Amino acid sequence: MTVDARFRTEVETVVTLLDHLNYYQLLKVDPATHHQDVQAAFFRESRRFHPDRYFGVDDPAFKAAVLTIYKRIAEAYGILKEPELRKAYDAQIAAGGSVRFDRAEYEQASRKVSGPGGDARTSRGRKFLLLGLDRLRRKDYAGAVMNFQFAANTEPDNDALKAHLEKARAALAEHTEGTPSQGYRLRF
Repeated sequence: MTVDARFRTEVETVVTLLDHLNYYQLLKVDPATHHQDVQAAFFRESRRFHPDRYFGVDDPAFKAAVLTIYKRIAEAYGILKEPELRKAYDAQIAAGGSVRFDRAEYEQASRKVSGPGGDARTSRGRKFLLLGLDRLRRKDYAGAVMNFQFAANTEPDNDALKAHLEKARAALAEHTEGTPSQGYRLRF
């Protein structure tokens, strides 16, 4: 299979400039572009650079370059399609930061959130932690214990969640102490 000379030149140029192109430049869109247009640009560029299109090409260097470009296009779309990540990426670019976005670093930094949900490391753990705190605030101690237990099961190595669970259990025990059981009664 032969490749068009203009496209081969474009691939060689893009792969050499890849470390200097931001995600918007790579997808050929304006930073103010709407999400749907970003998606359309991703589909357009991924069709052009998809490695499967060049399976039959005998030049391994060309195939490797196309694969590198395609991976960066997919990375760009993965960041720009998420509003929260896109906002963080825009801030990074505005501050003169790297043209690549480190998603793992961002997620690790977002885990260190201060406030009530900051003790959880995962979104699911945070969800149950916040539900438990809400139940605790409403003096629904059984509901708090249940949600803190879910959070602790989600993150078994998280001591902060275990501490919340123990506090809720203590509050439940204190609240139910001396209260008669509300078990089922059989009537004959």
